[in-house]
Amino acid sequence: MKTFKDTADRDWTIAINITSVKRVRDLAGIDLLANVGGELVEKLNGDALVVFDILYALVKPEAETRSVTAEQFGSALDGDVIEAATTALIAELIAFFPPSRRPMIVKAMAKLKDLETAAMAQVLKEIDEMNAESLVASLSNSKSGNSPASSESIPAR
Repeated sequence: MKTFKDTADRDWTIAINITSVKRVRDLAGIDLLANVGGELVEKLNGDALVVFDILYALVKPEAETRSVTAEQFGSALDGDVIEAATTALIAELIAFFPPSRRPMIVKAMAKLKDLETAAMAQVLKEIDEMNAESLVASLSNSKSGNSPASSESIPAR
């Protein structure tokens, strides 16, 4: 079992087993066992709302014991917590599968991480190549064609 800490300083335990997989499917509509090496991995790394839905379904019994609502749970998730919780979730998901299937999941995760790293490098490069003068000029040009008519060109009543 893996754990993560939310912004309210609460520790949460992620346990993936058949019961929790069924709870995630029933509550969040997400099948943790389907497409683990592809679509699910991509969603886990790109959609914080999907991560929230899965996490809350996984910790729901614990949240109910603590009287923590879904809204309170979600309010205690920020970017850092979501990243830590996603890492814990993926590690727990990998551990759930038999050893014969784990290499596929690990490889898919590594490939996705490579793609994210390359995309981030490209975006950072494009930001570095921007210059303020050309940005201001392009903003001025885009506004000049869409600006409302001056008050002089509007007929008086």
